[in-house]
Amino acid sequence: MLDFFKELFAAMRATAVERIKNPIIGALCFSWIIFNWDNILVMLFSAATIEDKIVMIKDNATMYTAIILPIISTVLITIFLPIISAKVISIQNKPTMASMQGYADRNDATLNRKIISEQIRARANIAYEREITGGQEEIQKMREDIELSKEKTGEITKEKDELIAEKTILITENKKLKNDLRNAVNETNRYVRIMSGNDSETEIDIKNGSGATSNYLRQLALTKLAPNTGIITRSIHAKDDKDDKQ
Repeated sequence: MLDFFKELFAAMRATAVERIKNPIIGALCFSWIIFNWDNILVMLFSAATIEDKIVMIKDNATMYTAIILPIISTVLITIFLPIISAKVISIQNKPTMASMQGYADRNDATLNRKIISEQIRARANIAYEREITGGQEEIQKMREDIELSKEKTGEITKEKDELIAEKTILITENKKLKNDLRNAVNETNRYVRIMSGNDSETEIDIKNGSGATSNYLRQLALTKLAPNTGIITRSIHAKDDKDDKQ
């Protein structure tokens, strides 16, 4: 039985809470409490007996305070109060919207400044990257020019060394030719002295077929460097025949 009353009380409380949550019922309860607050206080806190409390409440309660005024208040709360609230909100919306628009404009301006700053920074970064790339290309070109210059310098150095070697060979050959020419001139002078009869020792060598002069004359005859060697030889033989006759 006790459980039954507990469940009944819980169901009634849940139902009452749901009803109070209803806007109309909640407004009606609120209005009735406003207009009958004195009777509620007497009922709860008065030291009189229950019969006296009932008499006092009946004496203070009227049709207006018990029914009409709470209903009028409920109508005002449920119908006109939302309209008034909507009007107030509509009036408040203008400055609120203006404030929000100003805030949005400030945010847009801030975002635009950030976007412009980022664009400027991006352009600066791109220009910096291009400058670095151009500098690297110039450095690479300078390196290539240096390598090409080194190659040309190496080729020039090689050609210079070859020319120096050829010059050395030519100088050596020139010295050799000068020595040969000097020897030829000396031998020619000796031959001239022989022909003029001033060099008896050389003449004897020629007659005997010995000595450097005789060998030189043979070499001249063999290499055809002395086309008049036959004449010289005939002159020598004629001189020898003359000496034999004597």
